Amino acid sequence: MKKFYTAFLLLLFLAGKGFSQSSGAAPAQAKYFGVKAGANLSNFTGDAEGTSTQAGFHGGLYALYMESQHFGIQPEVYYSAQGAAIENGHLRLHYVTVPIMLKVFPAPAFSVQAGPYAALLLSSKVETDSYPAQYNGNGQDFGLAYGLSFGNESKFTVSARHQIGLFNLNDEEGKIKNQVFQVSLGLCISRK
Repeated sequence: MKKFYTAFLLLLFLAGKGFSQSSGAAPAQAKYFGVKAGANLSNFTGDAEGTSTQAGFHGGLYALYMESQHFGIQPEVYYSAQGAAIENGHLRLHYVTVPIMLKVFPAPAFSVQAGPYAALLLSSKVETDSYPAQYNGNGQDFGLAYGLSFGNESKFTVSARHQIGLFNLNDEEGKIKNQVFQVSLGLCISRK
């Protein structure tokens, strides 16, 4: 967790440098396209026993459509490496994730975001030293995400997000759901 918070503070500092020169206010009816990447801390919730948080990463593309100076819609598509640490190993799940976030800007260079996401499992791997294992769960996920974003949308932003899975990953008895904390750096590559 210390590494996660250190990375978040470093990215927050970098975002502060990016918008210290300008107000960072997003104009009405603007469109931004960019890339984003960052770190994941993931685990399972529900009936998952013997799991703990594991680190991963994510990276992909986003588009921000500003409806006004205070509201925008940001669809994204990115690769996400997540899963959980298990006894003597790891369960690694690789997803393509598509969130659609509503962004509210209560102040320039600061937004609150929330929205649904859907994810498709690309591959899974159980890495363990003590016994052979295989992941037999479901190949998709969906849920809700919420978070904060700091920075100038026309340059770069730093975001912190929490994804809460609503889909049961376990085909057998019990309920196991994804939970992911993300810190991202977004870089605008085009503005219209």
